Amino acid sequence: MEIQQFDTAKAFLKKTEEFLLKKEAINNLPLGILYRLASEKENNPDHPSPFFATAGSKNHPVLAMVMTPPKNLVISCAEDGLKSSGAIQTAVSFLKESGIQIPGVIGERELAEQFARKWTEPHGGNFTVHMEQRIYRLDKVSPVSEKPGHLRMATMSDLPLVSDWIYAFSVDANEPMSCKEAHELAQKKIQQGSIFLWEDQMVVSMAGKSRPTKNGATVSLVYTPPEYRQKGYASSCVAALSQRILDEGYQFCSLYTDMANPTSNSIYMKMGYQPVTDSIVYRFS
Repeated sequence: MEIQQFDTAKAFLKKTEEFLLKKEAINNLPLGILYRLASEKENNPDHPSPFFATAGSKNHPVLAMVMTPPKNLVISCAEDGLKSSGAIQTAVSFLKESGIQIPGVIGERELAEQFARKWTEPHGGNFTVHMEQRIYRLDKVSPVSEKPGHLRMATMSDLPLVSDWIYAFSVDANEPMSCKEAHELAQKKIQQGSIFLWEDQMVVSMAGKSRPTKNGATVSLVYTPPEYRQKGYASSCVAALSQRILDEGYQFCSLYTDMANPTSNSIYMKMGYQPVTDSIVYRFS
């Protein structure tokens, strides 16, 4: 069992893309990060360098690790990865010996739990559950009771509203960002044409398209202000955006949900999203 570290997303993708695509919807997060980084001409000098590594044999990696500091380490396993009990221990030992700081880990539940225990056991450290999630996949949109209004792409005139809503979304998701970060993300997403709004005389709900992979794209940044909730606007917005993604030629849509919100999980399933695996975020202290 050995570790291979990579300097670029392109080199890392060359080694791991085949096994990550075998579970494409489940691996929408690492794949989306890698495709984005591989498409960028150069690293942002204001941000720490990303971390890419595999554990396994040279020709058969079974564990992939991606981290864009200061965010959590994202881990993914090959279909037979969990059978190789030494991969996680090898990865943990390498990271500790290299002095690489990890705020937390995200991955499929069993895999992330094994990693968290290995990471904290030797020195009596703690790990806590930050969020229990479920990953869904949709191949066909089921009919929903569409509310009045229509889906439209956000424009730069919507920037103040989208900035505020992305900030509010981050707070609701327990991943708070600064107002400046929310503004910068809103501007970037609008310029990319990846923020969509449901408008019923006024804008009442938001959803975003993100992390396109070979065959799918992820629905994210789903937010409805409190005064417009429980009116079906979010369902109409997400269903319409999901159909739009499929109409663009993607085979499926994926999304993450917070398991602490049974209402949203039920709504997504009614429109055709089916659970594919449970994911979990652990934070280290």
